[in-house]
Amino acid sequence: MAETIHDTLKKIALFSELPDDMIAQLAGKVEERNLPAGEILFHEGDEGDTLFFILSGVVEIYHAKEGKVLDRLSEGDYFGEMALVEEKPRSASARTSQETSLLRLCRPDFKELLEKNPGLAMKMANVISARLRTFMGTGQPVSAAQQESTIKVFISYSRRDKEFVQKFHNALSTVGINTWVDWENIPLTADWWNEIRLGIENADAFAFVISPDSLNSDVCRREVQTAVDNHKRLIPILHKEPQKGDPMHDKISSHNGACLAWRF
Repeated sequence: MAETIHDTLKKIALFSELPDDMIAQLAGKVEERNLPAGEILFHEGDEGDTLFFILSGVVEIYHAKEGKVLDRLSEGDYFGEMALVEEKPRSASARTSQETSLLRLCRPDFKELLEKNPGLAMKMANVISARLRTFMGTGQPVSAAQQESTIKVFISYSRRDKEFVQKFHNALSTVGINTWVDWENIPLTADWWNEIRLGIENADAFAFVISPDSLNSDVCRREVQTAVDNHKRLIPILHKEPQKGDPMHDKISSHNGACLAWRF
């Protein structure tokens, strides 16, 4: 059975480039489940502690209160990663719509996998970006007019990391996610902080680009605190490893290595 799971994991796009020894370790940590149609995997608001991979069948991601199906996933797809990355409650519910076989990976093993294979985070980021768009709106491609009128993700960063942030911004834009970024430094007038604060308050998520410079920036720390106070979804993006002694907000450090490690 372990060899069968090994072969199956190799076919999943997320793991296709992992070496065989890592696939073998992963195969020993995942749990296989065979479920009937109509099985509830988790409810919106549940603690997110598991990542799922579909071997066969179909899983619906939906909002129960609205009765709205956000996405239908099938063989080769995975889901549940957003709650694991953010360590927040599930943002939607999931159920099988037919007999389904899947693999499940628990949070500690998921974190270990990301820490050892930062390249996986880049692959996951594309999926997370698309799902952020789905959960924030209709799931359809975002028109230019919608992008101009709707702020999606506020990006907090040090100006010394501007080149990286431009690439990060472009990656989000390609999947239809709008961003709020202060590219040229807002003039330090009496209203400068109000503009920053409104940008955070009107965003659906808050991405913090981690580097020694951003961690030691008073403005970045203030932006993070504002996002926390407004209960925004925090998305830590690891650009440069922090140095010993660099201050980090506890809401950022609590992700314990589950932040996305973007490499361009």
